[in-house]
Amino acid sequence: QLDNGDDFMRSLEDNILEGISNSTINGTSIYPNPFDTKLNIALTVAKSQEVKIQLFTVASQLVFTEEKQVEKGNNLLEVAPNVAQGVYILQIERDGKIEIFKVIKK
Repeated sequence: QLDNGDDFMRSLEDNILEGISNSTINGTSIYPNPFDTKLNIALTVAKSQEVKIQLFTVASQLVFTEEKQVEKGNNLLEVAPNVAQGVYILQIERDGKIEIFKVIKK
């Protein structure tokens, strides 16, 4: 039983690391990256729902959170996190899944 849990955690870590190195995952695009004041999130969802957007420092401190309503299909969201220059982890929760991206504030 423990082996399955270990495999799951390794898989989760691999997915997170892969996601951090890309700006597009599963049809979700983040741009511009690096960003000045506004960050665009283009995503496609299977059904109308609320999407949770969170921004964390690399030390895992939550510095921004926002929930937005999206409709089935393609959506373009704009967020304007008021944060200092630096590297951040952007987490998007949608369709019961979490996607993670590395973003840079200029």
